[in-house]
Amino acid sequence: MNHPMLSLLLYTHFLLIEGSPYKSASGPGDTYNVTFLTTEAVADGAVCLDGSPSAYYYNEGAETSKFYIHQEGGGWCGSDEDCLSRSKGDLGSSKAYPKTRVFNTGYFSSDPLINPLMHNFSKIYLPYCDGGSQTGDLTLPVNVKSSTIYYRGHRILRAMIPALMNRMLKGATDVVISGCSAGGLSTYLHADEWGAALPGTKVVALPDSGFFLDYNSSANGYSSSMRWVFDAMNSTGGVPAACRAANPSDPALCIFAEHVAPTLKVPFFPMQSQYDSWQIGNDLRNKDQAAINAYGLKLRGLVEKNLLATNTHNGVFLDACYHHCGDWGITIDGDSTAVAFQTWYNSLGTAGAKQEWVNRSSYPCASCCTIAPTDK
Repeated sequence: MNHPMLSLLLYTHFLLIEGSPYKSASGPGDTYNVTFLTTEAVADGAVCLDGSPSAYYYNEGAETSKFYIHQEGGGWCGSDEDCLSRSKGDLGSSKAYPKTRVFNTGYFSSDPLINPLMHNFSKIYLPYCDGGSQTGDLTLPVNVKSSTIYYRGHRILRAMIPALMNRMLKGATDVVISGCSAGGLSTYLHADEWGAALPGTKVVALPDSGFFLDYNSSANGYSSSMRWVFDAMNSTGGVPAACRAANPSDPALCIFAEHVAPTLKVPFFPMQSQYDSWQIGNDLRNKDQAAINAYGLKLRGLVEKNLLATNTHNGVFLDACYHHCGDWGITIDGDSTAVAFQTWYNSLGTAGAKQEWVNRSSYPCASCCTIAPTDK
């Protein structure tokens, strides 16, 4: 089923909020240069919604064997018409991509006080132009209103990984796979694919606000819209094989983080709010305090059951602040998100090491949004 009203809400809302983790703060920041995928990749179908080639941005840090890879967010299509509209902008086309971009906040920061683990990592930014969290693999193009669009997100990923392997990732010792929102979901869906391509490398996943629940608040809810993505874009091969094997009667479950989580192999450290502002506004669609707390309790329970209990090397930063994406400095147990991630990363595999930062406060909780001084 197509849900144009919901898809418009998804698309518009993400456009309004997902810029925040990427904006430049005071100071010049770091310059990332663009590289487009080759004509061979395009010939294999690794293209954006409008058929233009996908691309990546790269900034070389002092650590040339350690990498932070960030997948851009930006919602999803909810109908062919929505995808056509999306294909006319940067979330569906690379035609207007600038030659350089500048980032310097949060997990992109080169300041060791803000980003203690990854400040000097080399960094790769992957723009998002397929509308399906890199899951689609529909061979034939789709004709909509006398225009042509392509659902080829997983082909982009399959071309991107070897392209980066052949250049900067060949000698990688450490790789952090990340992304915000729809890019956070991409992290759940594809981190194991990255890990399989990098044997012998320390690969971990750092999804930001990507644990979207399989939830419908109405007949045209989020869950239904994502199932449209799965069916319309031919996403079966673009979701994890281990999850499909665990859910043979309904592989579409594997486009949701909560169902993928129990099957993951790469160590995960999600940054996630129990009261995720996007999910409360677009999935729950209920401002009642009791309803919001019930939703948060459900989310926390699924994280603990499906992610933490299924793999002992997984950790989490699960806060109780009403927000979505990019708040790298929220504190739990006196540690900012950045410090918690560094602590977990450096002690990975060490018995008895702290792995979980969880704030179990009820909504609303203004004090739960305290930001570490270095991240203000």
